[in-house]
Amino acid sequence: MDQPPDQPKVTRRAFAGAAVSAVALTVLGCDNPAAPQAARAGSDRPDREKLATEPFAIGPPDLYKSFGVYTDFRKSHGVWVVSTFSSSGVMIVALSAICTHNACGTRYNRHANKFKCPCHGSSFTSDGLVSGSGRATRALERCRLDLIDGELVVNPDIRFRQDQNEWSNPYSMHIIDSPEHRDQLEEQGDGLNRYRPHLRPTNPFID
Repeated sequence: MDQPPDQPKVTRRAFAGAAVSAVALTVLGCDNPAAPQAARAGSDRPDREKLATEPFAIGPPDLYKSFGVYTDFRKSHGVWVVSTFSSSGVMIVALSAICTHNACGTRYNRHANKFKCPCHGSSFTSDGLVSGSGRATRALERCRLDLIDGELVVNPDIRFRQDQNEWSNPYSMHIIDSPEHRDQLEEQGDGLNRYRPHLRPTNPFID
């Protein structure tokens, strides 16, 4: 009769080591098929968004002559580009998309024309000012804007706070001198709100 092959011997030390490894894998969720999916889903949470740390170009100022909220750089760099009205012409600002309450990433709602924080309900006007309920108590921060070789360059490492009167800093905005818009201002008189960014944005992003 054939003898069964010798079975490998398992020492007490090896058995104990294997048991510890199994417990560790279970705690980490490695034996759960859903664990990798949960980890990937967590990486898409709005509070995981980061503001860029290096300056980046957003194109020439003429791209932003139309009033509105430009969403092109929100996902890639954490910045909203907003074109609005000023007494000198068209004012372009680069707003940090990070909520000032707890650093969650804001979303733009085109129909309400507001930035909304999905974490704790804070709301901001398209200018970046606090609006309505929520936990944020100060406006979104502006990032520095420079005009270099005909292109606007956003520097997110340098930011300006409205509550500290830093929005008057010339580097917190870029003005396109526009006689056409100044004429509109004179014609409309008190109707300045028509020229604030309540028009349909060029590239809307809506949650």
